[in-house]
Amino acid sequence: MFDEKLLESAEFYDRRYRNFATLVIVPLFALFIFLVIFSVFGKREITVKSVGRIVPRRVMSVVQSTSNNPIELNNLKENKRVNKGDILITYRDNDEKYSRNLLNSQLKIANDRLDALDTYRKSIESGVSQFLQPDPFGYSDLFENYLSQVNTLNDEYTQQVKDKAASDNQIETQKNALNEAAEQNLIDISQYETVLNAVKLDDSSGLSENKYAYIYDDYVANSKGLTGYDKEKAKQNTSSIVHQAINQLHETATNYQTQSRSLRKTADISVATTKDKEESLKTDQLSSATTDYADQKSTVDKIKAQISSAESDVENNVLHAGQSGILHVLSSNTRHTFVAKGSEVAEIYPNLSANPEIDVEFMIPADKISGIKKRERVRFRLSKSLSKPIIISGNIRTVDTSATSTKQGNYFKVVASVNLSEDDYKQVKYGTEGTVTIITGKKTWFSYVKDQMFKD
Repeated sequence: MFDEKLLESAEFYDRRYRNFATLVIVPLFALFIFLVIFSVFGKREITVKSVGRIVPRRVMSVVQSTSNNPIELNNLKENKRVNKGDILITYRDNDEKYSRNLLNSQLKIANDRLDALDTYRKSIESGVSQFLQPDPFGYSDLFENYLSQVNTLNDEYTQQVKDKAASDNQIETQKNALNEAAEQNLIDISQYETVLNAVKLDDSSGLSENKYAYIYDDYVANSKGLTGYDKEKAKQNTSSIVHQAINQLHETATNYQTQSRSLRKTADISVATTKDKEESLKTDQLSSATTDYADQKSTVDKIKAQISSAESDVENNVLHAGQSGILHVLSSNTRHTFVAKGSEVAEIYPNLSANPEIDVEFMIPADKISGIKKRERVRFRLSKSLSKPIIISGNIRTVDTSATSTKQGNYFKVVASVNLSEDDYKQVKYGTEGTVTIITGKKTWFSYVKDQMFKD
């Protein structure tokens, strides 16, 4: 067989063409040419990475503290499965039962008082006592006092009628006496006039029964033996005395008549006035009773509300789960002995065994958010504590329109819906974290390298 090494030029060519340059540079150059061609035609995915965690699509129930009392038993545990009605927290009883019993006692007294007020009001309306027995609040006595005032008004009316009758009788007696005195004066005047006429005529024939005949007798005695002027003077003197008596009697009779006419009976007393007073008294008492009834009704309602609140406080000393599901504990609100009433202490998520729709929630820095939009593809990789990593695909569902400020800078919250297999549901839990990769597009390796070299 022919051996090239035996040729004369073999050693020359071997040393010339089998050196370092031909063995290293040529392959590297070929590799470079291959990489250039590959970079021009080969493409890579443009991705943004973040840390995400599994969250429920919806929160079934928010658990709120139901009491301000100290926590005695806390059954809240992260990712614990609970059924509706399970006890989550037990609070210490701070005399709520005693307060409720005291309020029930107050309510009974308030209701009894309200019933007594109603009976009192009905008694006033009917005018007859509706009380079967004296009440402890004094309303039966108050009604008796009302009846006493009504009887007093009636007695006053009766007394006024009697007083009027007595006054009218007295006035009538006085008028009769004055009229009789005036009539007697007129009789005396008539007799005086008879005496005057007898003196003028010197004739005593009409004076047989006249009580003033002595005046004529005096005239006769004084004028005896007188004649002419002296006798006429005696007659004038006697006539003057009689005239004075007649004038005085006329004046007295006129005075009697004037007094008689001035005496008048008092006005008639109407029973309507008394009835009006009774009605006014009844209206005042009813108005007062109605106002007291409304106030007492308000008191009863207020106590009922307090009892309802106290019963609610007793019931609220045990916090139950409102839904069946998985607990997510808000530990910041349950690590203390006291939790303010109404504070959120946990959330209940859907059971993962029911394969509910779940999301992956993650944060993207503000400088990388521009290429991320809805329906963008994502990959969620779970590898922590797993023998075999789980990769779950999905799509972006929501992107916040405004950034959230943190100590590390501004971030946008992004939520992606992911599709889990039945085996995936068995391995994940709410709050499980992993790496989220968002595929924002593709570009050639040449363009990628160029952008990396020449970016600012």
